[in-house]
Amino acid sequence: EYLQDAGTFTNINTPVARYVVYSQRYMVMAGDLVEPNRLHISARDAYGTYFGDPAPNDAIRIDVGSILPNSGPIRGILSFRDKLLVLFAEGVVIGTLGIYDDEGNHTPDFNDSVEQYGSITHRGAVSHGDDALMLDLVGVPSLRRTVLSAQLKPERVSYLVDPLITEALAGVSLTALEDRVFCIYDYKEGQFMLFI
Repeated sequence: EYLQDAGTFTNINTPVARYVVYSQRYMVMAGDLVEPNRLHISARDAYGTYFGDPAPNDAIRIDVGSILPNSGPIRGILSFRDKLLVLFAEGVVIGTLGIYDDEGNHTPDFNDSVEQYGSITHRGAVSHGDDALMLDLVGVPSLRRTVLSAQLKPERVSYLVDPLITEALAGVSLTALEDRVFCIYDYKEGQFMLFI
């Protein structure tokens, strides 16, 4: 009953998903076992209203797997400033929510992707200021907003500890990594801590 459509008082269309994040006035869900590359985006400011619920409803479902070639299932989602990052082990798909066409249909823009800078787990990614830090199979990639163009620039921030991270991840399956790895950003110390 937590997420239900305010008009019908039912959650029949509320998706069942592993990852949930609030981004730009929308509740976004991913990690659907039936549709592993699909995002479920709620209606604006109506967190229990999803695709299939009666009007007024601008909720949508969108498949983002084809945007990043040769990608596996979605591994997580992260709200980063005015963007939504869809995390795959093979890279990141970058999207902007809240774009509407002339008929009032919600048409989010997911046309940008960054290959080879991804995340292996939803709980291994954190947004901090101008940085989005993630954990992939090599180390810690970062997406940083550039000053002049506001574009996202990928870079690796873990060169010194990459061999240690790779060694720690070597004997663990992707399924186990998804459930047992997490990160914490300590704001006082300015440290990104990974627990494997």
